[in-house]
Amino acid sequence: VQTDKWAGMFRDRGYNPTPAYTVMVQQLTRVVELDQWGRVVGLCSIDTVLYAVLLLGLGWGFGWEAALLAMLVLTIVPFNHARLVGNVIQYDWLVALGLATALLRHGRYVAGGMLAGYAAAVRVFPIIFAAAVAVPALAAVVRSRALPRKYLAFGLAFALVGVAALGAGS
Repeated sequence: VQTDKWAGMFRDRGYNPTPAYTVMVQQLTRVVELDQWGRVVGLCSIDTVLYAVLLLGLGWGFGWEAALLAMLVLTIVPFNHARLVGNVIQYDWLVALGLATALLRHGRYVAGGMLAGYAAAVRVFPIIFAAAVAVPALAAVVRSRALPRKYLAFGLAFALVGVAALGAGS
């Protein structure tokens, strides 16, 4: 890729959140008065707190070495330069998916489904994560002709939160 085209690959292409995200952030900005610079900075620093929550969740779910490696990769990839902070809740979906994977690893399918459903509701493309759970669920159905409860719990929680969040955004 030519140098001038490489820089263009990382240019912002617009707004991709769903109406559910828009309503959530709209409510947050109504509660927090933006009349002082410190409040603006605080609002735009929520992702930093979310990163800390993600680090703790990944540490609990997969161990500290894996958690620190994941956070290192997250902070050094080229598309993140100058984007880690400064926007209002930009990476909530990523934190939700990370925590969902940790919860699933510990067998907490309802909570994992709820967080994955939230991620899909605010950004749509994380719905692919549900496919990662659907494949082993389908394999289990083929093997035993029954859907294990953990997959049913995940699917119902995912759908319930997703539908509720999308309904709130309409």
